[in-house]
Order: sequence, then structure tokens, then C-alpha cells
Amino acid sequence: RFLSVWLTASVLAATAQQMPRIPFVRNYSASDYNAQVRNWSVVKDDRGILYIGNNRNLLTFDGNQWRKIVINNTIVRSLALGKNNRVYVGAQGEFGYLAPDSIGNLRFVSMAAVIPEADRKFSDVYSLHTSGDTLYVHTLFRVFRITGKQVESWKTASSYHRSFLIGGRYYLIQERIGLMRLGKNGFQLVPGGERFNNYDFLSMMVPVNNGKILVGIQRKGLFQFDPAERDPRKAISEFRNESQDYLANNEIGRAHV
Repeated sequence: RFLSVWLTASVLAATAQQMPRIPFVRNYSASDYNAQVRNWSVVKDDRGILYIGNNRNLLTFDGNQWRKIVINNTIVRSLALGKNNRVYVGAQGEFGYLAPDSIGNLRFVSMAAVIPEADRKFSDVYSLHTSGDTLYVHTLFRVFRITGKQVESWKTASSYHRSFLIGGRYYLIQERIGLMRLGKNGFQLVPGGERFNNYDFLSMMVPVNNGKILVGIQRKGLFQFDPAERDPRKAISEFRNESQDYLANNEIGRAHV
């Protein structure tokens, strides 16, 4: 098991026309970054610094040196990059952001206190998303939307899946219900969303042409979702391709544009 980092440099440009455009890849083992083997999430800030959510705390990598930021010695499952290069961190029973201390070292600043005390006993933060000044926090049984000091929340059926924010709309799968979209009146089933009500795991949602969204479901493969289509028979269709059977049998993990 390795953490793979793709590195590019301007010095490669001179030979770009003479060689295939294959990125330079280096694999780092757990002994290289001195942490546990499993990593859950990765983001990169505008300076090129990588932030990796590890099974124990948070790692940073500047291309040369690995550093560790302690987040209560818990699993860091989710990360998100917000305005002004702010890195948000979701851990177990905790979430917040990174900020420099008096000597410039990054430290974790908890935001959990903004959540009403009655809702504060959550476990893992499975996904984080930002939109302007708004932060979405996705936990097992509740989703929080935080804008400044204003906190809204919605109770969900048990949902340990990933969630996605695409085109300003927030999506997740709820067990035994299907693919849901957050609207003015809370979470509502999207047209055809009941297709994924059998404990299906939402692995990816990627915007593609014509406003449509490519959806990846573990053990089922790829589907195409049209957010503008109201007919449940047409809104979600299987995305047939040469790799569909392979993806269905080998479980899609995640994808990035």
C-alpha cells in the first residue's frame, strides 16, 4: 500500500514534444510519511501544498518534507479547500480549519462549538464541501450547513456515503431511500433516485457535458444523471462503456475532474 504523488515541473516542458505526456509518479510508503497506511482524503492549496487525511491525524507534504498536524489523534476522513486558501478538516466527532499560530505553524482550530449542543454528539465527518462562505458538514445521521454563525441542519437516514456539491446543489444517498438532493424543504428524492435504494454506495459524482452528472456506484458501475429531467424513467440511465463491467466488479473508489 502506497500513497502516490504526481509531480510536474517546468523543467519537463523542454522535452514534452519528444516524449509521451506521462506524469512523474513517486510512491510513498507509510514509513516515508511516518503515519498509518490508510489515507482517506487529499486536497492541494494554491501554493501546491498537499494535505492528506490519514487514519491518524493530518499530513502535509510540500514536495520535499512531510509534516504532521495533530487532530485529537483521530481519523481524518474529509478535507475541503475554501476561500482564501483555508483548509477545512473533518475528523471523528470534530471538524474545523487550519490557521497559522504566532510563529506561522499551522494548527487546527475547532468549529464544533457552533453546532447546537444537542446535535454535537456525532462520529465521523464523512464529507466537507465549501461554497463561498458556506460550509457543508456531512456526518452519519445529520448534515449541517454553516454560514458564519448561522447553522442549519437536516436529519438523514443512516448515510455513511460520500456527499457531493455540484452546480450549487447538494447530493447524497440515504439508505433504503435512494439518491437525494437538498432543496428548500430539506432532502428530496431526485427523479429516478430510488434506483439506488438498496444500500448502494455513492462513490463519485462528476459534472460532464450538457449539465449532466456522471454518477459512480460501487458494485454497479457508472450512470448518467440529468438534473433537469423530471421523468424518473429518463433522469438516470446506465452509462454504457467498455469499462462498465470492470468498474462494477472492481468497485469505484472515487474520481476527480
